[in-house]
Amino acid sequence: APFHRYYTYLVLQPVAQDGSLIMHVNTHLDNEVGLARLMGVKYMAATIEEKFTKYAPALQNVFLTGDFNTSDSDPIFKSLVVHS
Repeated sequence: APFHRYYTYLVLQPVAQDGSLIMHVNTHLDNEVGLARLMGVKYMAATIEEKFTKYAPALQNVFLTGDFNTSDSDPIFKSLVVHS
């Protein structure tokens, strides 16, 4: 891929201060190479898992936004979607 893609994240404590935390991750996945999108998702997943471990049990929700450069039927996209 000709450009580096990235993600940023925040771990936030809501105003209610009940001790719970939320995580917001924003990304811009590669638009040309599927393998690059897959690797970007793997890096994000590793970071999310690391933060869940670090902030457990307070961190319970992750909101992922961004430009995924794929359709919602793509297996890469589907791997990101979890319904509770």
